[in-house]
This record gives sequence, structure tokens and C-alpha cells, in this order.
Amino acid sequence: FTTLSPNLGVAFSPNSERITFADIPGLVEGAAEGRGLGNKFLAHIERSRVLLFLVDGSSSDPDPVQAYHLLCRELEQYSEQLAGKPRLIVVNKIDLISAQKRTGIRTHFVHQGIEPLMISALENRGIDAVIERGLALVQSAPVPPREQVTKIYKLKLSDETFEISRLPDGMLSASGRYLDRIIHTTDFEKPFQVTLLDQRMRKIGVEKALRKKGARDGQSVMIGGHVFTLGEETTTKR
Repeated sequence: FTTLSPNLGVAFSPNSERITFADIPGLVEGAAEGRGLGNKFLAHIERSRVLLFLVDGSSSDPDPVQAYHLLCRELEQYSEQLAGKPRLIVVNKIDLISAQKRTGIRTHFVHQGIEPLMISALENRGIDAVIERGLALVQSAPVPPREQVTKIYKLKLSDETFEISRLPDGMLSASGRYLDRIIHTTDFEKPFQVTLLDQRMRKIGVEKALRKKGARDGQSVMIGGHVFTLGEETTTKR
């Protein structure tokens, strides 16, 4: 799994209309019975107005069409109401397959009455079409009545605890399962991801804990296996 917990993201159409996506951990066969991670968050997507099925166009086992039908079966077994929501089918990784194979995948879906969107997230191809089609579906989908929401469950998605230790060279180190994961999944070439990482670390108290152990501005610290410089405004990676 590349996604271990639900993540929310906001995108804007060329007309500056806003749409919110909830990225959910992938489902595996048997998820409705408790297999894998995705079943833990099926309830989370019941609040979504539209479902987007993202399948790997380069996969052969299962192929994209088989993967889509596997997801449909899991949703139907979990909840007929959830399976009945408006949906958008997106085939990713078209940069890895030939034009002939892309045509074949599209043809298989079209023969089943489905018009898929073909994209390459890596090359940023087809993303605007996903946003526009998704926005249109959201705008036309019925809004769930408020009275259907009777109770809100707050899930503990991960263990955010961490430990502070001192390395043999005297450098302070912060490490923990959640902390290490958010460090390793951050692209430090993208400023917004760095800002999000800094916010997450502050939220769970990493900087506060390091300062309590004696760390000062400008000092190098080890966080999640990477060396950072502690600063007044942010903790920056070296």
C-alpha cells in the first residue's frame, strides 16, 4: 500500500471551482470481510458524494478491468448504498503502456458502458479532465441529508508516539513509527509538502520535545533518520 491512512486534498478547476478528494487505502480482495487495510476506512467514504476508482493501467494481474470489478464486488458486499454512489473510473500509469494497450483497456470498459479517463500522474497527463469530470459529478450528486449522520467515530489512524535519544556524537534524535513514515513519504523538493511535514511534526510535539532536551536554533538534529536544522520558524532538512 502506498496510502496507509486517509488523506484529504483540495483541487481547483480552471474556473477556480473547488473539489475535495479523500485518498483512501487500496482495497484487496476480501476487504469487506476484514482483509487488508482498506476495510478499516470503508465507513469513511460513506460520507463521499462520488467515488473515484483509480486502477493501475500497467498491471496485468489483475488487469485494470478485473481490478475495477474486484473493487465493485467489495463495495457491494460492504454496502449496497455505498456501491450505488455515482462513480468515476480513472486508469493511471498510461505512460508505462503502449497506445495499443491503452486503446484495448478503453475498449473493454466502453463495451461495459463505462467511459474511463486515462491519465499519467507522473507526467501530469489527464489530471484536468479528472477534476472537471469529478466536479460535474459532485455538483449533480444528491447531498446526503444531515439526519443520516447519527454518530461520528474518531479513528486513531496511527501511533504518533516517538522517542528522543542522544546519538554517540551528541546529536539529538527523534524517532517513531508515525514520525519515520511521514518523513520518508515527504518530497523535500515540493515546498507545500515540507510545510505540511513541519505542521505535522509540530502537532505531535517533536520540536517542543527536542527543545526540552536542550536543542537550540541552528542546531542539527536527527529526525526519522534525516538530519534537520532547528530554527525559529521551521525545522529545515539539510
